[in-house]
Amino acid sequence: MTSTSEEAAAALVLPEVRKRSLRLLVNEIDDVLKPLDYVREKAGRGDVWIRRTLAAQTYVHIQKSMYGTACFINIGHEPGNYTGVMPSFRDGTSQRLSQLLDDVAEANRLDMLPYEALDGASPLRRDIVDLVRDRAVPYLAKFHSGPDRFLTRLLKPLIEGKRG
Repeated sequence: MTSTSEEAAAALVLPEVRKRSLRLLVNEIDDVLKPLDYVREKAGRGDVWIRRTLAAQTYVHIQKSMYGTACFINIGHEPGNYTGVMPSFRDGTSQRLSQLLDDVAEANRLDMLPYEALDGASPLRRDIVDLVRDRAVPYLAKFHSGPDRFLTRLLKPLIEGKRG
């Protein structure tokens, strides 16, 4: 097989790998966040899980790269009187998931996530899901202090009506 043929074959496989690895990652993150009242939605070039309470709106977002070879995971928060606009890196309410780590080398390894490395029985995917569960969830939970879960569930129709 020539180099050009190999590149062409790789280009044909990549969309399948991308789709499969994203599905695996989305399902595993969904398993972590859904029991915590996060709702998965589509947002631009990726999936986002949003939790809305009276105290805050928090999210975990899989952002697909514009080149189609990798993705990033962002997390963010907005006060309870949210406007429906996604938090921004500019105002400090949004950050990369990897920024929760103190070790720079580990943060760099878990920042840009190549689809090929997330496919199959992936140690990288396992590390990302562990980071979401063990670091992102507790970090985001602190923004939901205030009204208890019962009150939030009771008033959920009002909260959701506010966004649309």
